[in-house]
Amino acid sequence: MFRRLLLLAATLALVGAACSTTSRVLATVDGKDITYEDLNVLLTGEETTVLDSETMRQDLSTYIIQGVIIREAEALVGRSITDAEAADFVTNPPFEYEATIRNVESDSRFTDLAVNRQAKLLIARQIVAQSQIAEDETFAVDIWNNNRAVLYVGCVRQIRTETEAEARDAYDRIIAGEDFVTVAEEVTLDSQLGGNFIPDDNGQCPRPLSGFLDQFSEAAINAEIGVVTEPVATDAGFHLLLVESRIGPESFEEWAADPLSFVTPGQIGDVFVPWYNDRLLEADIVVNEEIGTWSQAGIGITPPEN
Repeated sequence: MFRRLLLLAATLALVGAACSTTSRVLATVDGKDITYEDLNVLLTGEETTVLDSETMRQDLSTYIIQGVIIREAEALVGRSITDAEAADFVTNPPFEYEATIRNVESDSRFTDLAVNRQAKLLIARQIVAQSQIAEDETFAVDIWNNNRAVLYVGCVRQIRTETEAEARDAYDRIIAGEDFVTVAEEVTLDSQLGGNFIPDDNGQCPRPLSGFLDQFSEAAINAEIGVVTEPVATDAGFHLLLVESRIGPESFEEWAADPLSFVTPGQIGDVFVPWYNDRLLEADIVVNEEIGTWSQAGIGITPPEN
């Protein structure tokens, strides 16, 4: 439930209200009212005044969660997250958040203020993660020693063969001057892929290197850019890798000095989610009884009792 509600912030479907009800209080968070108008400014299109609906409960829960996270993150740094910061984040989002921002930005249901609020939420997430990572002296060491592949994304071509002799023969041909893609199309077991980049689940490149078998990931992390590797053995056969681009730290010192430049959203979530759950449990949240009741156990709104 905790993670589901957080993800809703990236695909918000806020509910508006008729003009005559814009001042109606939907909820109060630590003494501050949330009204229909607060939701309306984030949404374009048809409005509704349906209080006792799952859409309203879901949207209001998301709005409350966003507000608490942004407020508490600002308290950590002793300042507000400005509109200018949010605008810059939208224009130049970190790689791991670009898809989230573009999805919200391109959705015709959302106003510019909704996009701005989403950016502030993601900035808040980074602020919190940085503070939590800074307090955990083992975080950087553990990732580097035990799960380093999560720090890297890259564009990788491969040739996969059944035997080492076949891989060695393909390697020798490429070293002698033959084109990697041409050799791949002739000998690789991945006939549909050929010599093309290995895409992620959305067909995109670069892709996280953590999604490969361990030996493959390690080779992709250490390969010289633009130079074919010697055969790499995995449970899936023997591979020749051609890494054409890679983003990630070149040393532990670079990684430890600025973890948020490389850490994945999943790793950020590991330190962020417990923090925001605690902040929500501490908040004094009261919901309009026509909508339902705030449930601290589930961190959301439960329907009114009939």
